[in-house]
Amino acid sequence: MASFVQIVVNRKSGQHTFINALLAIITGILTLVYPQFLYMIAGAYLIVTGLVFFFFNFNTFLTAVTILAGILIYIFPNFIPYTFAFFLLILGITTAMSGGLSFIGIISILLAVLLLSVPGSIAYFIAAFMLLYGIKNVLDLIQASRNQ
Repeated sequence: MASFVQIVVNRKSGQHTFINALLAIITGILTLVYPQFLYMIAGAYLIVTGLVFFFFNFNTFLTAVTILAGILIYIFPNFIPYTFAFFLLILGITTAMSGGLSFIGIISILLAVLLLSVPGSIAYFIAAFMLLYGIKNVLDLIQASRNQ
């Protein structure tokens, strides 16, 4: 005898985009205001983003890498440039493999290379990426609402 269970969760489309945009903008602003707490801000952002990815059933590999990168930043704060660059490379490669290299995929790969080459200004690079990512998501939401 076989039994099947199906769980259906109805969510508004764009809800995860709004949460990602809000998290990214808050993280960018906090990083600009408090660059001395970068490891706490970046680690918390990555862990919360990983949980959002998990909650909205995103790619399992990207979810695991995001949470792992956040935990590694808390454990080894001196490796923030390498850990965040690793996350950005995985994000860019995943974006490229999911149907074409988008604007944010190119920016994340370029920023990962910049983080590895100039690790001294990591707080400003991360803040710029977070603000750009958040604004891009907000613009995507506005465009999607106009198309409906």
